[in-house]
Amino acid sequence: MKNKRAVAFLALAMSLSIVLFPAGKVYATEGSVSGNLKDSTQPVAGEVIEEETVTTSESKNPEDMTREELIEFTKEQMKSDGTTSCDFYVGDDYVSIVVSFGDIGEFLELARNNNAYKESWDVVVDGMSDVTDLYYGYYKKYGMDVHLYVVEETDHDKVLIYSCNGQKIYDRVNDGDEDIKPITGQ
Repeated sequence: MKNKRAVAFLALAMSLSIVLFPAGKVYATEGSVSGNLKDSTQPVAGEVIEEETVTTSESKNPEDMTREELIEFTKEQMKSDGTTSCDFYVGDDYVSIVVSFGDIGEFLELARNNNAYKESWDVVVDGMSDVTDLYYGYYKKYGMDVHLYVVEETDHDKVLIYSCNGQKIYDRVNDGDEDIKPITGQ
């Protein structure tokens, strides 16, 4: 049972790190194409063709965004869902993201006591550092640091992982129990 929970948590954590990377979207189609593509794009006589133009706010490159647009873009990317909770704080020289998800505390205990889980934990820690590195690349032109805290689900003051600007600052499994407080501007 514990094995299944750890695997489920790892999948969730990796999914979270993928969601936090706004690098782009991939669209796939199924099927095959044969013959002349030019002919396939021409409407058949008597066929009604509808064209639709879709524009989204995501189409703008984060590197080209103003500070305010980038903050809104990041908030949108970090929205909480059914499995995660995310709080977002902004100061003059920082953005601070505080994230928690179910069973993170249990996963921490498994990682402390079992090397196989510790390796998975380290992958999650590295993923969180990658997230801050990506966002820091966008925010540094505004003189802002990017802080990411993974906290205990029931106690948001209990930091389990802390990364800033692409560097792991702290993780509770490898660095012990320290009293790290998230930057919340309060």
